[in-house]
Amino acid sequence: MHPQRQRQDGFTLIELMIGVVVIALLGAIAYPLYTAQVQKSRRVEAQASLLELATRQTQWRSRHLAYASLSDLLLMPPAMADPDDSHYAYSVSADATGFEITAAPRGAQVDDSCGTLRLAQDLGGEPAACW
Repeated sequence: MHPQRQRQDGFTLIELMIGVVVIALLGAIAYPLYTAQVQKSRRVEAQASLLELATRQTQWRSRHLAYASLSDLLLMPPAMADPDDSHYAYSVSADATGFEITAAPRGAQVDDSCGTLRLAQDLGGEPAACW
């Protein structure tokens, strides 16, 4: 007669380690894709802010025959929320003949391949691949 084997409930160590390896592989693939998508969505928000500021520049120019500073643009009605956040720092350089608005990455966005986003009345957005 064969002695009866006891039935074991649960997982063996090998089964548990296989599960850990599968989860680690999925995480190693998913996390970089997730962070790239987050950077892309933050870049889109920065582009929208740049376009809003450029629109305000043209409105200011039509009324005052000069371009405005960043603080003047933010105070134009309807008041715009300050676009500065932890991801991009905005700046405006303007004179009587033109303007350039930049969004410099900071924080987690510094690793973004597009770098500083620029928008000017004569140059458009650069680099083209990031717009």
